[in-house]
Amino acid sequence: MRTHCGAELAKGKARIECASCPVQLEHRVVRSIACFTPGEMHSVEKAILDLTLGKDRDVFPCSNCNAWTKALDKEANCLKCFCRSKGTGNRFLFCRNCFKEWENPSDNRCTNLQCRSYIEPTLGILVRSPIIFPGNNPMFLPWSIYQHRVCPRCGLLTEFTGGCTQVHCVNCRYFYCFICLRGAESKEELECNPYFSGCTLAPVQTEIPIWKSE
Repeated sequence: MRTHCGAELAKGKARIECASCPVQLEHRVVRSIACFTPGEMHSVEKAILDLTLGKDRDVFPCSNCNAWTKALDKEANCLKCFCRSKGTGNRFLFCRNCFKEWENPSDNRCTNLQCRSYIEPTLGILVRSPIIFPGNNPMFLPWSIYQHRVCPRCGLLTEFTGGCTQVHCVNCRYFYCFICLRGAESKEELECNPYFSGCTLAPVQTEIPIWKSE
């Protein structure tokens, strides 16, 4: 029974069936027949628990303590575990999609730029972003611009509110033009005119770039 129980768990089965028939065995029967040592019993019960909870789409493993955490709000991306954050000492918050620690409790969007909970809403903002004429005066400012862009290097979402069209990304420190999206390592290397630019308006961004910082 011990060998059979291990084989069933290895197959991803949380419920143990009889070795000779398809009848599911009660847990107390498995415990009495298999004669597990206390250590083995702990490992078996943990494996059964993990397999059972892992099939629940609203239960997620905490990335800090590995305990299972239930998502009480199915729409929320931020989950709260009972353990404490090593950085803040507060209750540990983590993302249900990428499992990284949550940085801003007041925001329902993960700060991990490669996380699905950041990418999906950000792409929606980019697709719906309107073309604007800075200053609301197209007669004197002969260029148009999309109101929202993401950094061509790291994917950080930025909104244009006026002024210079040369952007210095606060996340990866990259310089780029909000109109044509050409970039450079320094402001001097960026050839675009910062105010009355003759750049061609780049199309709507449909992908979030993947950037790996050194």
